[in-house]
Amino acid sequence: MKLPLFIFFVFIFSAPCLRAQSLDFVPSGKLKVTLERTQGSYFQVYRTRSRAQSLLEQRSQFFDLDGSVTGQIKESWNQNDLRLQWGLSEGFNLWFARATGTRNRVSNLNLAPGASPAAQDFAQDFANQSLNGTGDSRFGLIWRVNYDDVFDFRLQYAYDHNDGKVLWLKKDLFGLGNGTKDHGLSLAWDIYPIDTRSRWSLRLGQTWMNGGEITTAEGTKRNLTGGITRNASLGWALSLGYPFIEGEIAWEEQTHLQLDSKSLPEGGNRFRFILSGGYSSLADFEEEGSPFPWDVKFSLRRNLGGINAPVESAFGVETNLYF
Repeated sequence: MKLPLFIFFVFIFSAPCLRAQSLDFVPSGKLKVTLERTQGSYFQVYRTRSRAQSLLEQRSQFFDLDGSVTGQIKESWNQNDLRLQWGLSEGFNLWFARATGTRNRVSNLNLAPGASPAAQDFAQDFANQSLNGTGDSRFGLIWRVNYDDVFDFRLQYAYDHNDGKVLWLKKDLFGLGNGTKDHGLSLAWDIYPIDTRSRWSLRLGQTWMNGGEITTAEGTKRNLTGGITRNASLGWALSLGYPFIEGEIAWEEQTHLQLDSKSLPEGGNRFRFILSGGYSSLADFEEEGSPFPWDVKFSLRRNLGGINAPVESAFGVETNLYF
């Protein structure tokens, strides 16, 4: 909890010299369409804040294999997101999001002589695997609590319907969705220094993962019990007219999911840095009233450390269109 408290005090003491304007909240009767593609891969996981171990070592420690399985596991993914945000009124926005994509695992595993049945099951469970299809459907309501020349403060409720593809392969949850029905609350606080095109952004949120049901390859139903996810981020952006740059440091913590009351290895925490840059016509919208503003953004996301967090770099491209 040290990072959220630090961010809070940074904003309290920097507030006197700020003002705000933003299109993160869509005016009444307007539509924002977001198209985003991201992709990444990893074969290592942070065991402690900065010490990494192989994905095979991380997975096997949850199943007590005692080194009887050797080799390497590598996972990669790509995701295409569509998000529609509608200005319901001057104070409220509604949004809907859906993703499609693929997830792949490439494994090169070797069994020691006389390996136990558990080790043989593990090697089979973590063999090469590919999954493609749709992710979860997500819905949200945004309430603009305050908007003036200093702050833009918003609250959001979000719901994850858990209708994306998820496979349970004996000992591994492998999917394009979360596997749980989630409810989340978050706040967004944007602050703009006077006479500049820069922005400071604070985000705080918590999601309750209410559980779900997994169907195994044999058709058996198993209960997936959810936990809690907490996140906080501090971001900065600068518009240079049409070009812009953005940076963000984010923290996320998730308790372990449980399958039939047994913990799965998805819990932990991570620190992440995101660097973005792009081109925007929002300056024309502000100065000339352009009827269809747009922007395109390229981003690099890198996990800097954590516990049970992938040593992962992800690349993305995002386009926003306003109607």
